Amino acid sequence: MTKMLIATINVTPCEIYTIKLEIAEVGDGAYDSGVLLEANSVSCPINLAASASPYKICVGQSTTLNANVVGGTGTYSWSTGATGPSISVSPTTNTVYTSYYTFCGVTVTDTVNVQINPIAGATFQYSSNAYCKGGSNPTPINVANGTTFTSSPPGLVFANNSTGVIDIASSSSGTYTISLPGSGACPAPAQQVITIQNAPTASISGN
Repeated sequence: MTKMLIATINVTPCEIYTIKLEIAEVGDGAYDSGVLLEANSVSCPINLAASASPYKICVGQSTTLNANVVGGTGTYSWSTGATGPSISVSPTTNTVYTSYYTFCGVTVTDTVNVQINPIAGATFQYSSNAYCKGGSNPTPINVANGTTFTSSPPGLVFANNSTGVIDIASSSSGTYTISLPGSGACPAPAQQVITIQNAPTASISGN
């Protein structure tokens, strides 16, 4: 017959305790009795939880790593070499960070994965950097990953700011920077500088 015994007690951190178990044979001396201690059954667990907020970022952004042990008074460190329960990191690729918690000579670990969102870069291209008033409306090609075309300074008019078609007749002459914001979690804008100029006026003089 095997009898499972379970005992718990509140303890003081870093103190040494002695457990004593006593048994006696009271029925038949022909049978031997013994006490077995299950491996790792005498323990005071340290539950370390590591997290990232946010855990998905864009290249160039930072996130905060947090490590926590409820009620713990030990020391925290990280695989980056930083110390403390909270640190800031700015990885450029998907990275797994390890947190360490040391208490009473015992160190436990936990990991957290920070992921990098893909960059959704906008693209477009006008066939020329200069256009004359009176000509046809410029239309960009290879438009992708964009939302709405904008320009600066004021004076350029779009016939359709979703497709980027420029109303050349309604636009003022000048140099403009046309921008197309990217889309997605990590947008990257595209830009092109174009010039709108008045058409040349021919004149003939002489006999």
